[in-house]
Amino acid sequence: MLLYSAILIFIFTIILYVKHIPSRPLVLFLMAYLGITSLFTLTLHYQFGSREAWPATLLLIHFSPIYLLISPSLYAYLTFLDAERKWKSSDLLHLLFPAIQLIGIIPWIIRPWAEKQEAITQVIENPAYFFDIETNWIWGPAVYLTLRSTLNLGYIGLIGWWYVQKKEVLQGNQKKWIQFLLGLFTIQMLAFAYLNYKFTFDTITFQINLVQYTQWYGLTLTTLALVGLFLFQDQAYKRLPKPAVSIPSNPLLKDHINQWFTQEQPFREEDFTLAKMAEYLQQPVYKIQQCLREDFSTTFTDFRNSHRVFYAQQLLSSDSYRHLKIETIAQMAGFKNRSTFYKVFREITGKTPTDFFGKVNEE
Repeated sequence: MLLYSAILIFIFTIILYVKHIPSRPLVLFLMAYLGITSLFTLTLHYQFGSREAWPATLLLIHFSPIYLLISPSLYAYLTFLDAERKWKSSDLLHLLFPAIQLIGIIPWIIRPWAEKQEAITQVIENPAYFFDIETNWIWGPAVYLTLRSTLNLGYIGLIGWWYVQKKEVLQGNQKKWIQFLLGLFTIQMLAFAYLNYKFTFDTITFQINLVQYTQWYGLTLTTLALVGLFLFQDQAYKRLPKPAVSIPSNPLLKDHINQWFTQEQPFREEDFTLAKMAEYLQQPVYKIQQCLREDFSTTFTDFRNSHRVFYAQQLLSSDSYRHLKIETIAQMAGFKNRSTFYKVFREITGKTPTDFFGKVNEE
């Protein structure tokens, strides 16, 4: 039964992929989560259920880096439901441990098949032997299992934090779909950690009850997954709705900031800081940051720099200041040096001050 349920969920993920992937690539992450989960269930079946050496030899160690992608796959799917989510180089950190595991098992991969099958056969007969075979030259099996459990439990918190941030924009069936995924994932990872704990620290008890453990884990997981996919398959590819335009958190403070920056231009001071801004406005720093974030959609540094660059553009465009050096213009706008001025100016306008000044002269 465990084998058939795992195969069934894998087939369902293929159907989901073929049906939606051409126009909605994010479904690929969901498919990866479900597909790798079913693959891991198959591994449990062949290792502890049917106890067949050949498929167990193929699945148990060779696919161990892929099993570390279960949690990152779901995290990627959920976060990319947000249409405004962009790929960042920091996303590669989610591939760090799978990559290390892959590098570590290269010696195992290139070992003769007969030797590997003989070792896995002994593991099937005596699960405790798993901790005696050399499958990874970087870390031992116990470290791998502990690391896998720790990472998965960490992702429960990470995905839960994401849900707290986004739950206000979720509505109706989409909210239920996300809640279902979170519940399924939490049950999966807690059971996963329990199995790893029993296998690592209570091997005798695990060996006595290994069939019951794996059947309970696999059947519960695949049954929940199939029911949820059947009920919410129309929600699997829908993006999160955009949040409604928020009302200014502090309209009086917003107006005060605008008036102060327009009339007195405090940003022209070279040492103008957030602390000085809070002191002048007689507001706590966190309220200034909140106002800038919610009412101006920016940070203090970006807000200050944008005003400095706009002021510099005015000076560069004015006949009264064209005789001044660009370094002098930079200092008048509040920048400490030429290099910072050039860098910030280009980030905001897409061109250097020299290019801008030349274009102004041409006009």
